[in-house]
Amino acid sequence: MGSGSHQLCRVRASDGSAVGALRLTLLGVSRQDVYHDYLLTNEQLVPQLRPRLKPFADAGGDVSLLEPVIGVRTEYLDAAFDEVTTTFGSFEDYLSKGLRIDPAAQQQLRDRLVEQ
Repeated sequence: MGSGSHQLCRVRASDGSAVGALRLTLLGVSRQDVYHDYLLTNEQLVPQLRPRLKPFADAGGDVSLLEPVIGVRTEYLDAAFDEVTTTFGSFEDYLSKGLRIDPAAQQQLRDRLVEQ
């Protein structure tokens, strides 16, 4: 993993979601490592959710229809990053213009995430 990978374990908070990707990107973690962490959801979280889907399957539900909802795909994160770039031009502009988080507040977030 890249230079920011030492921060992954502190930031991940077991969510593996787009929010986790946002946090890691805010911290400057490489895009490759962000994707790696995001995709761990399919290995770590999805297997834990499968037993909870049994009642749905027992009632005649097609569990495969839920896979796109409980799992993650590279395309999902690609679409999120593409939208940020298309709409705001850069991740930094997304933070400052889209989320209205000024640079000082961005640094405070980084500091808090690294402290955890």
